[in-house]
Amino acid sequence: KELRNHAATIDIMVDYAHETGSMEKLLTSLTEWKAAGYYDKIIHIVSCDGVGRDDWKKPVLGDLSQKFADFTFVTTDNYDKGDDPQAILDLITTNFDKNNNGVTYAINTNRKDSMIWAIKKADEYAGQKVIIVSTGVGTEQFLTQPSGLMRWDERLMWEMLFANFS
Repeated sequence: KELRNHAATIDIMVDYAHETGSMEKLLTSLTEWKAAGYYDKIIHIVSCDGVGRDDWKKPVLGDLSQKFADFTFVTTDNYDKGDDPQAILDLITTNFDKNNNGVTYAINTNRKDSMIWAIKKADEYAGQKVIIVSTGVGTEQFLTQPSGLMRWDERLMWEMLFANFS
C-alpha cells in the first residue's frame, strides 16, 4: 500500500516475522533497500505474544528493531486475560534507552493506535520515502484479547487508516 497525498511518500509492508531470524532477515533487507535509495526512513511496528510465551526472544526482537529501524513503535498483538500488556512491552524494550522514548521509539499497548502514530510519524518526514513495516501479526484474521477473539486483518486495517488520513 502506498500513500502519496502527504508530506512524505509512505509505503506499508505487512509481514508475520515473529521469530528473531525472520525479523533480522526482513529488517536487513529493508536496510539494504534504504541504502539503495528505495527508502529514506524505516518505521517498524514490533510486537510479541503474551508473557510466558517465548519471553527470551522479546528483548531480541526489540533490539533488532532498534538496530535497523529509524523509529520503532512497540505494541501488542495476542495476549490473554492473565497477561499484563505492559509486561509484554517491558520485555520487548528491556535493552532500550529509557531516556530515549519519543526519540527513536514509542510504546502503546493498542496496536491500532500504534499504526495511527506510525502514519503520523512517517508524515513528519516531509519529502522523503518512508516504509512502515508491521510485524508479528501478518495475515492472521483474529487477535487473542482478554475479552476473547477479535476479528483483525492487518492489511484491511492499514487501508482503513489510510482512507481516514487521505
